[in-house]
Amino acid sequence: MAKTNSFNLEMFKNGKAAQTKLGNPVKFICITNDGKLFVRVYHRNRIIGFSTKNIAPADNNGTTYKYNLNGTKYAGSHSEMDLEMVDSYEVGGKNRDPKTGRFIKK
Repeated sequence: MAKTNSFNLEMFKNGKAAQTKLGNPVKFICITNDGKLFVRVYHRNRIIGFSTKNIAPADNNGTTYKYNLNGTKYAGSHSEMDLEMVDSYEVGGKNRDPKTGRFIKK
């Protein structure tokens, strides 16, 4: 069976760790009424000024963002801010539905 790190909304809602493609940790807050995913992104560091020499640790509060339910920040394009799962998981196989990835009872 193949393994992937693609974003999985159900796993994320159930407590599995996710991150941005840059590696910043992400925590689930809620799904909004307009069908968006509301998350808090904890930045690992921040740059002060115009020089990469001035790097300070990020604050622990993080920043809240809205995402599409498929884990993309912007509709129709991909960016470094898109979400992915931290741990890879298995997809496909004979006992799983190819569309949803859920197990099929026999």
